[in-house]
Amino acid sequence: MIRLLKTNSKKLAKPTVFSQINQKKKIMIILAMQLLKMVVVAKVALEVLVDLVEQTFQIFLKIFLVILVEVEEVQEDDLQIIEGLI
Repeated sequence: MIRLLKTNSKKLAKPTVFSQINQKKKIMIILAMQLLKMVVVAKVALEVLVDLVEQTFQIFLKIFLVILVEVEEVQEDDLQIIEGLI
């Protein structure tokens, strides 16, 4: 009696293609990635700067409104004093 060989149930690895990268192309890829990283960093920095300017504007607006209310109160007090003198 002749025994038949069992077939392997494992998946066979797909053959991968290997190729050497030209040194100039590799340098270009690295430089492009550095430029891309710089653009992303600049974009994030710009967003942070815009948020900072917006927060600073809100602080100045609040200060201005507080000063404006105080000036109006002083003017009303002065007006009442003047009316009291008349």
